[in-house]
Amino acid sequence: MLQTNAFRRTDALSAASSGDTAHRQKLEDAAVKFEGMFIAHLLNEMRKTTTQFAGPAGAGGQDTALLEHAYRLVADDIAAQRAFGIADSIVTQMRAAQSGSPST
Repeated sequence: MLQTNAFRRTDALSAASSGDTAHRQKLEDAAVKFEGMFIAHLLNEMRKTTTQFAGPAGAGGQDTALLEHAYRLVADDIAAQRAFGIADSIVTQMRAAQSGSPST
């Protein structure tokens, strides 16, 4: 009977641990996706600004969709490297909020 209770506790702990790992992975994936969206938005705004400064000569709007797609791919690669640190900050703050401790 004692061994059965020990196995039940171990199973419960491993199930909680695997659930925590899955939750942590989802949190990190969402944070990286947010960082990618943020970087893509920055790149698109930079393109719009440079087009405005270029005037009529630089206002070729036919490639806009292709450029937005390219910026999105570049942004996702940058976010996967966590180069801006936005995803790391989000993960740190969310973990602190879940544990009830203040973030630094």
